[in-house]
Amino acid sequence: GGSFMRQCGVAMAEGQVSTDVVSSIGLLEAIPFLGRGLRAMRQAKRGIRQEKWDVVVAIDYPGFNLPLLKWVKKTLVPAPSLVYYIPPNEWLFLKNRANVVCDLSDRVLCVYPEEFRHYREAALEMSRSGAGKCSKPVDYVGHPLVDYVDSSKLGRRAAREEVLKEGRWCGGAAAAVEVEDGAMIAVLPASRKQELRLVLPVMLEACANLVEGRLEGRSSAKRAFTFVVSVAREDFGPKIEEEVAKHPSLRGKVVLFSGHSHVAVQAADACISKSGSCSLEVSLLGIPQVVVYKVGRLTAFVLKRVLRFDLTNVALVNLILGRAAIPELIQQEPPSR
Repeated sequence: GGSFMRQCGVAMAEGQVSTDVVSSIGLLEAIPFLGRGLRAMRQAKRGIRQEKWDVVVAIDYPGFNLPLLKWVKKTLVPAPSLVYYIPPNEWLFLKNRANVVCDLSDRVLCVYPEEFRHYREAALEMSRSGAGKCSKPVDYVGHPLVDYVDSSKLGRRAAREEVLKEGRWCGGAAAAVEVEDGAMIAVLPASRKQELRLVLPVMLEACANLVEGRLEGRSSAKRAFTFVVSVAREDFGPKIEEEVAKHPSLRGKVVLFSGHSHVAVQAADACISKSGSCSLEVSLLGIPQVVVYKVGRLTAFVLKRVLRFDLTNVALVNLILGRAAIPELIQQEPPSR
């Protein structure tokens, strides 16, 4: 588990490696985290052996959870019940992964309608063919963000007051900023360290373009902008400040906000978001957004040329709807657009 589970009161095994330090993006980008991942796997196996839990619930994170579930099913007798909550979203790309998940799991809990249909069909097909089965149903339980967003709604004014009160200005505010001053843009750059390196610079360049009026075919130089950068982890703060300092035009215009991201989003007129759950949260809150994402060049080459992934749409909203409902700037797209 990670820091948010700890904040919610979930007890963590002593010495357990946090997902905050092993979670990764891409293919090659994950290599530096292999050592920590192997350590976390050993700790998880030891905990399952010692505690003799009745149920093991895997949450997302297929690179870790699928090997762990394989080990549990093969090694422990009797094996605990295995539940997969938020199964791998590779159902969008790698159609054979559903069979692996269904074969390993006693129950699969899906959060997207199309995901549910896909895994249910895979389970039924396996049962018909005798290749294996989920001993319990594949269920659609809905996305947890829906309930979370419904219970977290604020008015824009209240959200802005909280951001301006609790946030920290990069380089100091250029002038006193009032709640209704100018346009406020939320920036949701990273939940992983690699995203700080790859995604954040592109987003900040786009912010600088807005301030300097260097948009293609548009003039924004006369508008007052405040950018609220959501800081997902405390240790991200120094790196974000370092990147902001590379853009003199952003001095006094960037607020670092370490509170819940939904507050920063609700304070904003628009949002620049990375792909992932945060972009879905922004859409559920009804705030216009542009999704930006970037992986290393070699990873992008492998995904497109070797694995034949279609990188046209990566935002969850577009994947769920099956169409480009929100704009995406992926890899080579210029931040000035």
